[in-house]
Amino acid sequence: MTRRGRGEVLRERTPLTLRPDGDGPKAAVAWDQLDRAEQAALMRLNRGRCLAIDQVTVARLLCLGLATRLPSGLGISRKGRELAISALLSSGTVSGPPA
Repeated sequence: MTRRGRGEVLRERTPLTLRPDGDGPKAAVAWDQLDRAEQAALMRLNRGRCLAIDQVTVARLLCLGLATRLPSGLGISRKGRELAISALLSSGTVSGPPA
């Protein structure tokens, strides 16, 4: 386990294999391979800018290619948005268009 500044203990995360492409790091990652904090952060980024994401989660999302740095802060990448939307659609919380 690793420790952060104020003694918070972070649980170890499952290492994921990265497949770097020519235009940046990308990973074949499934929704259930992300922990709850990463899933929540990705959903918040899908709705818009969010400043309340801890640095460990930010670093992991950037490394996985699910987030990107923007001049205005952190943003969701195309791969991250696709993953978040597919998770929403498969969970049944989002219905189809109104009839």
